[in-house]
Formats: sequence, structure tokens, C-alpha cells
Amino acid sequence: MAETLSDRLRCPVDGAPMYRRRFGEIELDGCPRCGGIWFDGGELDQVVEAAFRAPEQVAQLDRKAGAQVQEHGFSRTLSCPRCGVQMSPGRYAGGIASVELDRCSNCGGAWADGGEVSALVEELCRPQAGSMRALGEAIARASRERETWRELAAVSKDASRRVSLADLFLPKIVLPLGVKAPVERFPLVTVLLALFCIAVFAMQVAFAQPTREFFSTWGLVPSRVLSGKSLWTFLTHMFVHGGLLHLLGNLAFLWLFARAVESTVGRLRFFFCYMLCGILAGAAYIAGGTASGVPAVGASGAISGVMGMFLVLHPRARIPTLFIRHVIDIPAWLYLTGWVGLQFLTYMVLTSAGACSCIAYSAHLGGFFAGVA
Repeated sequence: MAETLSDRLRCPVDGAPMYRRRFGEIELDGCPRCGGIWFDGGELDQVVEAAFRAPEQVAQLDRKAGAQVQEHGFSRTLSCPRCGVQMSPGRYAGGIASVELDRCSNCGGAWADGGEVSALVEELCRPQAGSMRALGEAIARASRERETWRELAAVSKDASRRVSLADLFLPKIVLPLGVKAPVERFPLVTVLLALFCIAVFAMQVAFAQPTREFFSTWGLVPSRVLSGKSLWTFLTHMFVHGGLLHLLGNLAFLWLFARAVESTVGRLRFFFCYMLCGILAGAAYIAGGTASGVPAVGASGAISGVMGMFLVLHPRARIPTLFIRHVIDIPAWLYLTGWVGLQFLTYMVLTSAGACSCIAYSAHLGGFFAGVA
């Protein structure tokens, strides 16, 4: 399908629609007016690495090769063309080169003005700087490896995300081990939902589709949905997961809470409520407005809705919980209200600080209260 004008990214300098241009195996976005180039996370490292083998290729990529670049300390404010977050100036690879680029802390992308790419490569690859060149090659290879492992392991493509203390420690010290609630029939819908999530993840791994492209296609991207596109991702995003641990964690909570809810309300009603909670969780993620270009993926929003339903249906059920080194029975009402309170507190702290997290707390809150309702 041909790319339309409205589908193109806009140049952060002059607002012109950018055109896709191929460099080796990657496609970059370039501005026809100012000659600037937008690199999604990891793409600049690939260009730099390729330039060590064939520096002359960069001259063809950079339309403004040889142009004078901005000096260090030049101040301006540019917004990321991918997600709209304000970018910050910074030197490539932590200062190994003097060329300053504009980097997005949210999506990991980088903006290079016309002439900056060729200046960067010339500085790293100049013949008289053998040690600099070797160091530059090592940095480029290491950056590529970090990007690959980050895409395989991370839920989000955020290259420099911040993680809260709750992200790091809470799952390790407060862990539900079971639910003491009646299950009077085989949880068919719960099992089928789990199997479908596993099947989608297996397909993602088997077909080896790039993680960024897969998430962008099937995940819920607020900026795209708000423009009236990809509305079907309200459904698909809840079956896509960012990694094996992400999948297993969600399936564990699904199994713990969904069986009793399905047994109580019936299979058909449970399936309808599950899907509705997932859709409303996606709507809450969009309304949260914290990362308009970052896709939401995972079943946790829908599962949060299941937890909300469990609170209404079985408030006095006991939940054996691993708390640091001890297992204690906690009433469902206490565990679940504490859980949602922590979600709300963390969301407010991150929002007020303008920080990012790989966890969509707004989706958890939206799904949970949809389940309670």
C-alpha cells in the first residue's frame, strides 16, 4: 500500500512531511527541505557501524554532507517526530564524538540535522585517529547488541526508560501464591484465553518479525487511534506480549483470579466482561496521555478487570501471599485495594515527575475499575 502524506512523520525543524529512504536493510525518514534525518532507536548505531566499512555511503545518505554543523551548547527545543516528547541535545555514544544530536528519552530515537551524520562518521572514522576508530567500532557493535537484547527482553521499546522502586522490588516481595475461592466448573474460557496468548507469542517468535514493527502493528498506539486509524488494536493489543516473562506473569494472574470469576458469572458473560475490560483499559491508557507514540501491549489491563470483578464477587476470599519470607493469608478486599492503591500512587508519582515506565499503570487502573463496575 502506498504511503500517504498523512502517514509520514513530520520534520521537527520545519514541519515538512518526511520521506522514507533506504540505507542498507533499514529505512530512515529524511526531510526534503532541511536535509535532516530521523533515526528510530538503534538505527543510528547501524548506520555508524556500516560507515566504518564504507564511509562513502554516508555521503549519499546525508544530503547536506559537508555543511557546517551547530556548535556545542547551541540551544533549541525540538519535539520527537515519533511520539511528540521534547528531545534533548546530546553527543553520540556519551561524548565519544563532538557532534551533538537531538535524542528522545521516551522512544530512543535521534534527530540529526543536515550534515551532522557525515560529520559524526568523519570524526569517528578519520584515518589519523586509529584508536578513536577502533573505539567507535566497539561502541557501535555494543550499541547494536544492547538494542537487540532490549527488544527481546523489554516490554517497551523505550531506550532510556525510568523504572520505579515498585517496578524493581514489589513483585519480588509481595507475590500471591493462590486464591481460596470456589471453582465449580472447568474454566474453559480462561484456558482458551491463555492458550491464545501463548499462540500469538509463539507466532511472533517463529516468524521472527522485528519487535518494534510487531508492536507498532498490533499494539495500541494512542496517536494512531486518536487519528481514527487501527481501531482494531483495542482488541489485538491484549494478546500481544513483550517477552516470555511478561507473558508468564500475566498468565499467572489470569489463572489465579479468572477461574473463580468465570465459575461464578458463567463462561459467556465472563468472556464478554474480559474483552470489555481490556478495551476500556486501552481507552484509559490513551486518556492517560503519557506516551502518545508508545504502543501498549499485554493482557494486564483485561486481567486487572478480572481482579476488579473478583473483588466484587469474592471480597472475603483468602489469598495466600508471599510477603518477603513468610506466607500469610490476606483477605481479597485488602490485597486488591492495596494493589490498586499502589497502582494509583505510582501512576501519580510518575506523571507528576514526567517520568516513563515500561508498565501501563493507567491501563491497569482503567481495567480494574471497569471490572468493579
